[in-house]
Amino acid sequence: MPLTDKVKEDVDMGLQQYYDCSLSSCKIEGYETLYAIPWFLDARVMYYWKDIFNEADLTEKDIKNWNALENACKALNKQFNGNITAFGIPGGKEGKGKEWVLGHNIIPWIYGSGGKMINYKPSGERELCLSKEKVRDGMTFYIDLSLNGYTGSEDFNSTATEIDNGFVNRRYAMVYSGPWLLKLLKDLNVDKEGKIKSENVGTALPPAGKAGTYTFIGGSNLAIWRKSGNSDEAWEFIKFLSTNKESQTRYANATAMIPASREALDDWAKMDPLLNPFRDALIAGYGRSFPSIPEWGRIENILVDDLNSMWKIVGNQTLPPDKRKSMAIKKLEEIDKKCYTILNGLPPSIVSKILFFIKFLGIILWEAIVGAIVGYALTRLIDFFKEKESKRERKIKQH
Repeated sequence: MPLTDKVKEDVDMGLQQYYDCSLSSCKIEGYETLYAIPWFLDARVMYYWKDIFNEADLTEKDIKNWNALENACKALNKQFNGNITAFGIPGGKEGKGKEWVLGHNIIPWIYGSGGKMINYKPSGERELCLSKEKVRDGMTFYIDLSLNGYTGSEDFNSTATEIDNGFVNRRYAMVYSGPWLLKLLKDLNVDKEGKIKSENVGTALPPAGKAGTYTFIGGSNLAIWRKSGNSDEAWEFIKFLSTNKESQTRYANATAMIPASREALDDWAKMDPLLNPFRDALIAGYGRSFPSIPEWGRIENILVDDLNSMWKIVGNQTLPPDKRKSMAIKKLEEIDKKCYTILNGLPPSIVSKILFFIKFLGIILWEAIVGAIVGYALTRLIDFFKEKESKRERKIKQH
């Protein structure tokens, strides 16, 4: 049910306590009606091992932008000669269900290159932009990180959880992940020799592309069923979960997610300096969510499945790198085409063909109907004259 009026009527519910990127997911894109309230957030930052970076003479500054990231990967490969992989990127494991983070992980490269997920044409048509020039540039850079040998050969068939665990076990010098990884590090990093301690971990904002720094922001929102018989009680419960600082902080700590309210987020970030990049991304407006449109669920299913297929192409060592890159870009084009129908109905070319066929069929049917009517009329007319002639002949015979 719409919550806009409830927010206006309730002095305790000020939307200014939430960040724009999370509020946008509570509305349908292009409309101001509010259907939900932010509950908790999910964001991504870069994690890296400080001591591994030190051995390669690197610091956080060396992954500040895309060019620096590529140079850092080269330095790590040179320093460790394959014993430690520079950058862990999940490709998804076939037969293991949806690997939803495949869609999340492309956000920095799409928006960092100056692109966007969906383009709105003056004609009213909408199109997914994965193969469009600016987005293609960002996706090509992302794919090249793998083609140039900066990721592990097994990553193309790895889940995000496996990549996170690989980082914990120091197989990767850096990964792009969420706040749950920090909890995992603190829970599991108990090496007696002190070589694997969370104190050796650093976090940073994702590297900036030519259009700036961006990261994925997701999470969960709270809504009320339209036919709920207890909407007032539900509203009070939503307020408790989404505005109460203690409730927000407690739930974030229990789930290793991020509080949605600004006040709770500030307190949450003070618990550990490694949480600062998550807060900074929200404060600076670097967060980007998926488009909040009714069709997105169907699109995301296609996106995740086909990105999984794309990473299998990128990881196919039997093909030369140039061939793998061209096939991967082709896969992005296929995703755009598949999603066009979901966003707009059938493509104009197909619609025009269908309309032409219907028109052609209509003409044939019309001609057939007219022909049948004319034929029937002519038959009746002929029968009439035959009957009339027959009567005349009978009269002549009688006389």
